[in-house]
Order: sequence, then structure tokens, then C-alpha cells
Amino acid sequence: MTTVERLGYTVLASGGSDSDQLPVANIVFVHGLRGHPKKTWEYADKKKANPFTKWLKRPTSEDDSVFWPADLLPNTVKRAKIMTFGYNADIFGSPLQGASKTTITQHGRDLMVQLERIVGNTEPVIFVVHSLGGIVLKEGLHWAKTRLEEKYQALYKRVKHVIFLGTPHRGSKMAPWGGFVANFAAIALQDGNKVLSKSLSVDNEILDQIHDSFALMLHSNDFTVHSFQEGRGMSGIKGFSDKVVNDVSSKLGHPLEVVERIDANFVDMARFASANDDGYRKISGVLEGYVAQLERDRASDSASVEGQGDYGKKGNFNVDQLPSRFFTGRAQELKFLSDQLIPADRTTAQRRVVVWGCGGAGKSQLVTQWVCTHAQFFSDVFWITARSAINLKETFADIARQIGLPERIESAPEDAASQKRAIDAVKRWFAEHDPGDWLLVVDNADELDAIDVEAFIPQTLKGNVIITSRNRQAQGFGPAIELGELSAGDAQSLLLKRSGIGTPSADEEKTAAAIVESLGYLALAIEHAGAYVQSVDGSLEEYLREYKSNRRSLLSEAHGVSKDNQSVFATFDLSFRAVAKRNLAAARLLTFTSFLDYRCIQETLILNEDPILSPWMAQIFQDGGGYMKARRDLLAFSLIRMRTSDGINIISVHPLVHYFSRARLSPKRLTFWTDFVSSYLIRSTTNGIASTQIFIQTMRFCEQATAAVMEDSKTVNGRKTFWCLIVELMLQYQLHWKIHGANGERDRYCKMAIDALEGGIEEIELLCRSSAVYMRMESSEYVAGAEPGHVMQQRFLLEQMTAGARAAVSEAEALDQTPSGSQPTALVERKEAFSPTVLTDVFVNVPSVVYGQQLCQHLSMAVTSHAGRKCWHQASLFSRLAGLPLTAKDRDGPEEMDVTRLIISAARDDESGNFAQVCDRYNAIVRISYVASSSLDRNVLFHSSMLFVSAFDYSKFLLKLKRPIEAEIIARRYLAPEESQEEAAKRIEGSLVVRASYCWAQKVVAYAQIQQGRLEEGRDTLLNAEALLTKLMGAENLSVFHIWFLLQQLHLNPDFAPFGVEDRSAEIKKSFTALYGGSTAKLETSEGLNMGTILMAQGALDEAIYVLELFAKLALEALGEEHAVTRKAERLSAVARRERLEELELERSWQEGDSLRLMKYGCTTVPRDVNNLGKD
Repeated sequence: MTTVERLGYTVLASGGSDSDQLPVANIVFVHGLRGHPKKTWEYADKKKANPFTKWLKRPTSEDDSVFWPADLLPNTVKRAKIMTFGYNADIFGSPLQGASKTTITQHGRDLMVQLERIVGNTEPVIFVVHSLGGIVLKEGLHWAKTRLEEKYQALYKRVKHVIFLGTPHRGSKMAPWGGFVANFAAIALQDGNKVLSKSLSVDNEILDQIHDSFALMLHSNDFTVHSFQEGRGMSGIKGFSDKVVNDVSSKLGHPLEVVERIDANFVDMARFASANDDGYRKISGVLEGYVAQLERDRASDSASVEGQGDYGKKGNFNVDQLPSRFFTGRAQELKFLSDQLIPADRTTAQRRVVVWGCGGAGKSQLVTQWVCTHAQFFSDVFWITARSAINLKETFADIARQIGLPERIESAPEDAASQKRAIDAVKRWFAEHDPGDWLLVVDNADELDAIDVEAFIPQTLKGNVIITSRNRQAQGFGPAIELGELSAGDAQSLLLKRSGIGTPSADEEKTAAAIVESLGYLALAIEHAGAYVQSVDGSLEEYLREYKSNRRSLLSEAHGVSKDNQSVFATFDLSFRAVAKRNLAAARLLTFTSFLDYRCIQETLILNEDPILSPWMAQIFQDGGGYMKARRDLLAFSLIRMRTSDGINIISVHPLVHYFSRARLSPKRLTFWTDFVSSYLIRSTTNGIASTQIFIQTMRFCEQATAAVMEDSKTVNGRKTFWCLIVELMLQYQLHWKIHGANGERDRYCKMAIDALEGGIEEIELLCRSSAVYMRMESSEYVAGAEPGHVMQQRFLLEQMTAGARAAVSEAEALDQTPSGSQPTALVERKEAFSPTVLTDVFVNVPSVVYGQQLCQHLSMAVTSHAGRKCWHQASLFSRLAGLPLTAKDRDGPEEMDVTRLIISAARDDESGNFAQVCDRYNAIVRISYVASSSLDRNVLFHSSMLFVSAFDYSKFLLKLKRPIEAEIIARRYLAPEESQEEAAKRIEGSLVVRASYCWAQKVVAYAQIQQGRLEEGRDTLLNAEALLTKLMGAENLSVFHIWFLLQQLHLNPDFAPFGVEDRSAEIKKSFTALYGGSTAKLETSEGLNMGTILMAQGALDEAIYVLELFAKLALEALGEEHAVTRKAERLSAVARRERLEELELERSWQEGDSLRLMKYGCTTVPRDVNNLGKD
């Protein structure tokens, strides 16, 4: 048996025969870290031994051992000379013998120098390398290729195939463990080779350099690779059970690389007991195939690939960058390039292909990937940069030097003539060179107006040209493909790969999906994110948190993932500056859109011919050639996209470009743009073009503008004007926030405005702060955990009051809290102590009549809220204060309203349990409110939410009394007579109040028709309302939801079976889920639950039951049965069902004398408190 030397080469099999037959290949085995030229590859049957300890201690017995490169392989691969190479790669040695301090470079040099000296033939070489041996080989190949001596260059060219076993191309998770062992060995008087161990740490700089050099050799098709990965983790090692080299690290990621797994751990994947071992069959099969191919090549004396002619014989190969080892996806785009540039019937015409798209999409990486995997089809490959005319001239001069033209410029020329001669010479070379199947890549041809790119492309029928550009006008050069965002799956794979996560957990996959979505699936941004995670040794969850809190900083940093080392923002800035240089109006338009919804901006919002709005937009497009030119320039650089929906042009912007356009603004410019856009949106509403689409833009503006302002504390301070505009915007769309399920967002913005406007003394600041308090009160009903509305209002009023008024309120509050209840006389006595005659006696600062009216409205609302909570002392006090005149010069204030007296009276009766009187009072409140509005002009009715609410309640009450004709008459007052669908759409589109009144009126009319036996008419009324509202507002809003609910009730009613009312349960669930249950976080806000609670408070029990049960089901699925939100939803739905049964019984037992008892369960005008219903 051959003795294997510890260091250097040992020949295991000669590969020849007794005849003159010579080997056709040399197979060289190279061991890895802490390995041995024999024992790394030797199987020994030590069943009880710890596998890792066995690796360290190594078997010493020859019994039952199998050294498969010598014992098995020569019988399988007969015509190959087989050798093993040894070197000192110990992490630690014995106390008497220090570990090797030799570097990877020295080991690699020794590998090639000794091989050249002892190989003894000129046959091709195949390497089989394990662990660190793969790194040593890559460094050795680089050393040989770059040597001046021909013998080493010749040796390099003989290397045809490499088999990697568990090689850590990007470092090993276990390398830090190796460093620890080296340190431990040093403490124990043993010497550690920290240089080698450190080289294996994840993303070590040495490894990156070695990898990049090897990748360039591989992409030149100098040899093929086959990588085997460990199929199992280590066992029996305390604190470590993973794979030593994870799946990401153990492969190169090259498209032509073949990757397989061996079902063994890192150590045993190189040791086999017999020729029947699965791992041996895999490796020996690959070696057999390689040697057989080499034997065929020798026989034919040709290295050509069948069917490719001379396309494998390249001359010059020059690319601007190496392909990314993390390249992912893009199969369709790669196929497009192949289809265009490698047709089956090769013609003599020059072929040109264009890849265009936004900055950061990965155009250059895509082309690099394709070129390096298809280089064998071209005689020469050249890459020129067209970012500027200077770049073009410099890269042409480089080509002239590379191909050795006489006109080449050895140094920078002083005159343009020398440059031109060199460029012309290169173009002539392209035209005259044979064969004419060269490939020229023209990268970054963006400035097509400023640079004549065509002048640099060889004007010949020969060759192939690929052009990359951000400018869509580049499509004019030839067949083109747009490179957009990655697919969600590819984006997620890229992030995990770039982060070094080989086998992600379910949580990591979920977090990765959230990150790539937030990055808009942009390749460059995803690579930056992965590089960041890996560089700080962090987690995806940590990155997501950091991104949410520090997005601007992350996107502004470069992480070395591109050839130019540019950040995401720097990439966008190139396009933005190019556009601004061409057309400043286009840059302004992009900034304007950055405050709106990046997904959907209707062009009609910008192209508005209103005499008030047009001058505003004219400020953007001045000196820029108008909107159409600005749009064209933004489209040219892929900064926006266009699509058409229902004949309307829709603009969209990539989310990161959208954010960049705001983040780049200075505080001064941010102030200008937030004021400009908010003012424009306000005027859009007040000038009659309000719509759901404009409301969506308003929501996004509030979100983005507040975030941008809050990022800069200097901008927040003193920006009361901005917050006033935000409040005014929210007021314009007061009801929209509710029907779109966005009360939580409105509540947040209102709170920010209240805080920002605190201490303001200007009238506009006082008015807006007052309005923000009012809107927060409204939102509090829907927002889980929000402060009760009456508490907010009480605090706000007390802040404004004089000391005497505050004392009176405190006294009334104390009386209301007295357990036994106090007598009215106590309150009368307090009135005598505090006797204000004008509003300025009550409030400290009333700068105007308008603000005084707002304060009175707050007082009036406080009357209702206090009475609803049975705090009638406070209700009475606030009612009297609300009737005061502003000053002594004003005429006497109005007498206390009948409605207010009835509310207080009803509250007192309710407290005493006088049920009949409570019903009487509630019904009277509704009737008086309706009668008060009966003489008003219809246009006033259309725009008064307070009036139509009371009319709605009264008509519902009439329906309960089976008086449908009267109910229909009332409802039709809110519908224009003989109005077509188109006319109705035009009338209700501009105002949500009008739309809401239209919605309830149609519902009342439909039910009145049904009560009269006009079933088909009732159905058609609801279907018409459904069609109109869906067209105007889409499906995801409350108005359509209410109509769908009623249609579903008809569907379930047997009387409507002949009329074919479709089942809408699926649409209802989908709409409700989108509004209130789209995520766990949304469910936990309880906004949908609060919607059901409000319906209960208003007496709409049927719909309340449906909403509460639907919400309870969604909460049960997502939150679980023990969650507080689920329990509350189930409790209230049970109460609503019980109350509905009671109400039905009341309707069945109705008699003329007690009909008013039907108001027991509340109404919209005077809702009841239901939060404590059903509690033990």
C-alpha cells in the first residue's frame, strides 16, 4: 500500500496500463481545514466515536478502513492519474509543535508549483476539494493565471473541472468556533493559526477577493464546477448541531454550477465505506463523466462544443463588473435576451437589444449575468459606459489599448483629435474584424438628448449590441424589454440569500415578505437591506424595526452592493437631477405627486380647469412646457408610470422614488410643498370636485406630510399653519374617514394637531384646535382604547373657561356624582352664585363671533353627552350657557331649545325608571327635529347632516308603526324627483353628506315600497342604489355595505324568491374584512366592533347583529376565543339578538296607546349607551 505523505503530493494511481496507453486526466484531491491528505478521505468503522471527535483525533487503525481515492476510485475511473495533496492547515497543534502560520496564498502557490513539477504529463486536471481546500485551490488558480511564466499559465489552462465538497465560499458559521479553539489552544500553550480561521469568518474580505477572482475565471468558461453540500448537521457537539457550511455559503451561485447534496455531515461527506455508498456513487459518477468527455475530446482532437462552431474560442472578454453571486430570478428577461441574440438561423444583420427601466431595477446586473453565461457564443465581448460623453470616449480608448490598435492612446490626450482617431479605429476594427460575432454592451445610456449614443455604435452589419437605459426613449434602438420590480417570491429569495439565511424559519419568511413589500420589490434596495443585515450580524426583524424608524438613513447609506457603491437614494438622485436639468417643471410635478397616493393618482386631479385651481397648477408648470411635457419627461426616466382605467389616466410612482422625492426636500422646501399641496386639495374639495379618489389622496397626504414634518423637529416647531391646513382637510372629508374605516388615522392626526396648536392665540389656530377636538370626539367611538369623547370635550371646555365657570362645572359634576341624587333646587342655588350674562363671562378668549359659535356648539354637544350619561345637572348648566349671547351688545340669546329640554327631561325620567315618559320624550325629540327642517329648501336639506339624521329616525319610526306611505314621502324629500342615474351621480359625487342622505333615503323608500307590497320596486330601488354607489365609491365603504346588507336580507326572505335577489354574503364579508379585519392589528383596534356597537346604540339591531357576529367570527379566527376583543364581540352580539327578539315582540303586541315604546332601543338622533350591556 502506498504511503501517503503528510505534506506535498502523493501519487495513488498512475492511470496507465502495461501497454503504451497513457492517462487522459489527472485527478487531484485537496483536503480541508484540520484535514489530512489520506484521513480526510478515509472511512473507519468507529461506530461509537463522536463524529466531530473522530474528525479531530482521526482514525489510526488500518483495520476496516477504506481510503476510497486509492481503494475504490482506480477501479471506477481507470484512465486517470490520481493524486492527493497535503498541507498544514491545523487550527491548533500539540504543545510541542505550533500550528502552521502559512497563509492561504502560500498554500495555493505551493499547490500549483508542486503540481507543475511532479505531474509528469500534459493532460487536463480535475480537482476534488474539501472545505478549506476549495479556497486554497481558488487562490492557487488565480496565482497561476496571473504569473508571467508560461508553464504556470499552461498549467492553469489544463484545469478543466472542479468538484467542491462543503467549501465555504462565503465563510462558515463554524469559523468563529475555530477561532475560539485557536484562542483556547494558545491559552493551553498551543499555537493557533488565527489567519486561516479568520479567513473563514462570514464575508471576510480575503474570501470576497478570492471569490471574485474565481468568479471571473468561471464566467470566462475556463472550467466547469460541481458543488456538493452536506445534507446533515453535526451531532454530538455541545452547543452546535447545524451544518458546518450552510447551503448559501457552500455554493457559488453561478448559473452553470451543478449543485447536489450528500446525505452526510460535513466530515462524513468525504468518507465512503464501499462503492455502493450513495455519496461515492455521486462523486465517482461525476468524475467518470468528466474523464469520458476528455477521452472523447482527445479522440476527436477538438475542444469545440457540438453545434457551436467557433463560438467557444473567445478573444477579448471585458465586462464592467462581475455577476452577483446573489442574482435571483429574471427568467423571462434572460430568455428575451437569448431569443434576440442567439437565434437558430444566424443572419448577417447587426442585432440590437434594449433593456430599460428605473434606476435600481438591476439592468446592468441582468446583462452581466446573461453575458457571462453566454460568452461562448461571441468571439469578443466589450463593455462601454455611456453615462456621459467623457465615459464613452474613455472606454473606447480602453478598447483600443486592449486590442492593441496603432491609434491607441497610452495616456490622457491633450487634444480631441487623438480621441477621435482612437474611436474611429475601434469602430473600424468592429466593422472589419472576423468573425463578426462580437458583442458590445452600451451601459447606462440615459442622457439620450445630450449624448449621441448612436455615433459610438459601430455602423456595420456585423455584431451584437445590448443597450441599457433608464430612458424609455432608448426603445428606438431595437427590440426592448422593460425591467421592473422583482416578483414577490424572487424578491424574498434575494433578501434571504443576501442576508446569509440559508434555511429561513416561518417568522423569517414572514418578516422577509414584509421587508421586500416595503421596499417595493426593487432589486437594489433589497440587496442593500440584505447587505445591512449581514454586515451588522443582525436579524430581519431588527432591520424592519430600524427601517420603520430610520428609513431615510438606511436608504442614504451605501453597503457596497453595486459597482459604483451607490446608495438607493444616490441612484434615484441621478435620475432626478437628469430630469430637473431637462425640465424643472417635471421635477416639480414629481414632488407634487410625492405627497399623494403613489399607487393611484387620477390625472383629472392635476388637469383641472377650475378658474381657482388652474392658477395653482400653473405655478408648477411655468417655464416647463406644460403638464404633458413634464409627464413625458418623467415617463422617459421611468420615474412615473401610466395606466388607463375607465377612460381615466392614472399615474403611479414607485414607493421608494415617492419617498425619496419628499425626503430630499430641505425644511424650507418641505414647508412650501406641504402648504401648497394641502391648500390645493382643500380647494379641490370646496370647488365641487370632491370624490372618493380625492379623499384617498387626502388620506395619503396627511400620512406622508405629517411623517415628513415630524422627522424634523425644527419644522414641527412654529408650524401651526401646517396643522391648521391638516385640520381643514380633515373637516372637508369629515364623513369619509368614517365610511372608509379610517377613524384611527383621523384620531391620530387630530391628536397631533391638538398638541401642535396648543397655546395658539390666532383665531384660525383656535378654530382649528376646536375642530380637531370635535373630530377626535367623533372618532373615539370607533377607536379601541381611545379616551372617551365627553372627557376630551370637558377638558377642552374647561381649558377655555373663566375661573367662575370652572367652579360652576365642578359643582354640577359633584351633584351628578352624589349617590342618592340631588334635588334641582341645589342647582338653582348654584345658578345664583354664577350668573353669566354673556359668553365672554364664560370663556377667557373669544376673539370672534365664529369662534364663539364653535364654543356654543361644543356646549350643545356636551348637553347631549351628559344627558346620555344621566349627568343632568351638567347637561342643564351647559344648556343654559349655550344660549348666552356673545356680548352685551348682541340681542338676547335664543330660549332654551325644545330639544334640549326634552333631552334633559328624558334623562331624568330614565334615571327614575319612568319608561313610558322616556319613550315619549325620545320620539318627541326626533319629531321636533324633523318638523323644524320641514320648511327648509331642498338644497339645505341635502347638505345638512344634522337634519337628515332626525328625518331618517322619524321615517324609521313610521315604518315600525306600519305607516310606509308617510315614511316614503319623508325620504323622497331627499331625492330629486324623476332623477336619472347619471343626474343622481353628478349630484351626489361632490358631497359625502348628500351621498349619505341619498343612501338612507333609498333604503327607507325601498322598505316603504316593500311594506306596501311593491316587492319588485323595492328590490330595484336597492339595486340601483348599489350600482350607483359602487361606481362612485368602490366596494370597500360603509354606504355600499349597508345596501348589500339589505339586499342580503331580501335574498334570505322567501317572499323574494321569485325576484332572483343574489346572495351577497361573500361580497359583504370581503368588504367588511377589507374595512375592519384585514390584519390582526386592524382587528385589535376594534373599529369594526365599535361599528356594531354604534348600530346597537342607534337601534339598528338587525344590522348590528350581522356586523357583530361577522366581526366575532373574524376575531375568533385571528385572535382566539380568549382575546378580550373576541369576548366583547360575542357578548354584544348575544345582547343584540336578545333585544331584537324583544323588539319583535313589542311590534307584534303593538297597540295604539303604547306605540311609543318602540323607541326603547335608541335612535340615531339620541343614541343610547350600550358599552356596559350584557356585563355581569
